[in-house]
Amino acid sequence: MTQSVSKVKDSLSQIIEEKRKEMLDTANIFGMSNARTLKHSQDLDELILEYQRLTSKD
Repeated sequence: MTQSVSKVKDSLSQIIEEKRKEMLDTANIFGMSNARTLKHSQDLDELILEYQRLTSKD
């Protein structure tokens, strides 16, 4: 694995954790089925899929 891919994975991992916290905070305020919470969840899903794509190339 190249160093640049490693950096991207590290950055993406941090973004995923931030998005997860944002989603949970939104869910605690507005509820799990609120449109804002669902949008954060969809965004998180996309980030996780991208991370999985990167790790499957290892």
